[in-house]
Amino acid sequence: MMCEQRIATLKSKIGMDDQFAHCAIEGALHALSDRENPLRLNFFSTAMRILFEHMMDTSSPEDQVVKAPWFSAERDGGKPTRWQRVVFAIQGGLSDVFVKDELKIDLPPPRTRLLDAVNELSKHVHGRGNTIIRDQSAQHDVIERTMGAMEAFVDSLHACRNAVLAPIAEALDRAAWMHF
Repeated sequence: MMCEQRIATLKSKIGMDDQFAHCAIEGALHALSDRENPLRLNFFSTAMRILFEHMMDTSSPEDQVVKAPWFSAERDGGKPTRWQRVVFAIQGGLSDVFVKDELKIDLPPPRTRLLDAVNELSKHVHGRGNTIIRDQSAQHDVIERTMGAMEAFVDSLHACRNAVLAPIAEALDRAAWMHF
């Protein structure tokens, strides 16, 4: 699938309500369209990092992450790590064991792929002479890995939340019908 199509797919998965996310995605599309720009990958990477940070801010605010039962401070100041924020974005306060055993969702691969992609984006956001990739084939590889990781993250986010919300909704429906 072409990079532009994958971005359109990601945009549809995020939903229409998040205008800022759509702005970041549009920026990534504009960066990709300028094939003559030697910093094309850097600008794409910047837009995708902005999207990632926005998604972390909306789906895993630091003040909520630190309240999760599984949270433990791993760095000075007690702020959550990027890994902890990704975990919270996908599964909230639910433990890995509960998500794996009860909900039957395998989380480590999408989480790891996303963090690997974000780390790679960081190299390109903070471009240096030895990190600029001009070869379009090599750019394409980075873009594909990034898009795959972002899609897997959004899919995991939806899958986990649906796996949690569906049984709750069913239980509420049953309880409501029992009172009629």
